[in-house]
Amino acid sequence: MDHSNIKALTFDTGGTILDWHTGFRKSLGALGDKYGVEADWGRLANDLRRASLGRMLNLGKEGPPAYNFDGAHKIALDEVLSDNGLDMATPEERRAIWWDSVHSLQCWPDFPTVLPKL
Repeated sequence: MDHSNIKALTFDTGGTILDWHTGFRKSLGALGDKYGVEADWGRLANDLRRASLGRMLNLGKEGPPAYNFDGAHKIALDEVLSDNGLDMATPEERRAIWWDSVHSLQCWPDFPTVLPKL
């Protein structure tokens, strides 16, 4: 394969590079620990990601979008918490998940060794 015409190499950072699963799982688990709630935090992380992505699907198709991906995370988190008995979370605790954890995600463990090869 001839690579001489490649001008840029781009990545879908949201799932290919960034480990959203661990970030959400740990943040949700910490909230559960604080309130003595046990749950499958990995499943809730998946539910949150799926709901966030669902909120973004076709957003803006019929007009200006009402929110961005951060807003989608906030809305989806409220739904996931409500559906799983974690309504007691304060606005600050919620923001620690939908904003702080998302904006401090680490990359997947295997990515740093692969990047130089790309």
